[in-house]
Amino acid sequence: MKYIIRLIEPFNNSIKLQLEKLNISIRLIDNVLEDLLIVETENSQILHNLGFIRSVKPTRKGKLLISSTKTTNQDFKIDIVPSFKEELIHDTGLVGFGTNIVILDSGYNGNCNINLGGQKVFTDDGIIYDYINHGTLVAGIISKIAPAAKLYLGKICSKDPYDIDEELVFQGLNWATEIPNINIINLSIGIDFKCTGNCDLAERVNKMSSMGYTIISAAGNKNHIHCPACSQEGIAVGALDASGKVVAQSSASGLGGTDKPDLVAQGQIVENYLRKSQNHTGTSFASPIITGLVGATFHHIKEGISPKYHLLSSTSSLLNQSFNKQGYGIVDLNKYLGGLDYVTSKS
Repeated sequence: MKYIIRLIEPFNNSIKLQLEKLNISIRLIDNVLEDLLIVETENSQILHNLGFIRSVKPTRKGKLLISSTKTTNQDFKIDIVPSFKEELIHDTGLVGFGTNIVILDSGYNGNCNINLGGQKVFTDDGIIYDYINHGTLVAGIISKIAPAAKLYLGKICSKDPYDIDEELVFQGLNWATEIPNINIINLSIGIDFKCTGNCDLAERVNKMSSMGYTIISAAGNKNHIHCPACSQEGIAVGALDASGKVVAQSSASGLGGTDKPDLVAQGQIVENYLRKSQNHTGTSFASPIITGLVGATFHHIKEGISPKYHLLSSTSSLLNQSFNKQGYGIVDLNKYLGGLDYVTSKS
């Protein structure tokens, strides 16, 4: 079995040698949290007996946060319902030039045009191809709003949307920090363990946020907030239905320590191809809308203001919707765009 272990000190060669002597396989050395490893062993009791280890937890399984999907090899276009009005952004000339975005998802099948900056496969199948059509749709939504942004695709899910190994999420985040000048990371995934924001993955997201990364996660399609959306410093996005109301299944706060989601966005898209259409719903698709918005405008957010602060200060609350379901509400695009710096770019 695989375990996330936390050490009493940063990982070093002495610890490495001791683990190797006990035939404990080191699968991941975290490059942000210096005391975090993922190891594999058949005898977890050995880990508990080692004095340099302070905690041992089995790795968890996550899933893609979508309620329906369909794979097609035909050309298609994506409509956001209700309309996001991305043309308001494009009319200002902001389309994401200079922005670099990592997407950790199910890969890419070439169905939509994107500005591909790079890719890496973490799954055993060894190819970037998206069997589920989920990562492709997420990339397509972001590109619809921020067409000039460069997308870096990390494949952490293969053919089963309910089988994402937590280790691969950590591997993907390691990879993201190794790519120069990454600004945003989109995580339309969730680990359903009723996490209150105190798990290792949430801590990883918080630390990366403090380093300047903007990490945007889908809140989940269940009663409670999923991990990593539960991380305090990340941005958690809930979903709206076609009528503009919060989707009943969109995850809400309620557990101690989670004040999420931060905001909501359109959670339904329509994939159109060959005169046929397929609806897709879920917080999986609300998250990339916010990623696309931040991606299109990232280098024009005023100096000293974080993308998260600018987002949440540009929202409007929805009537007759509770705070624990909508957070600060939906982005008012006119307010958001009005608060940008169009003269000086930070790129």
